[in-house]
Amino acid sequence: RAHLRRYTQNGMLHMLERNKRIKTRPERFQDTDQVFNVIVTCEERVYDQVVESLECRGSPRGQLVHIINLDIQD
Repeated sequence: RAHLRRYTQNGMLHMLERNKRIKTRPERFQDTDQVFNVIVTCEERVYDQVVESLECRGSPRGQLVHIINLDIQD
C-alpha cells in the first residue's frame, strides 16, 4: 500500500497508464530506422549501447545526434 501511494503521488502510475494507451508494445531503439536529433539515456550501460548501435549503423546523411546520459540512482 505504501508503494501504491508513493507511485501515485510521484506520477509514476499516471505515466505508465498513459504509455499503455499510446504504445502497442515496448520499443527498441536498435529496431528503428528513425532519425533522432537528441537521445536521452538514464543508465551508462544503455548510453554505451546507443553509441555502439549508432557507430555500427552509421549515418547515411552525415547527421549529428546528441546523446545525453542522466545517471539516475534508484
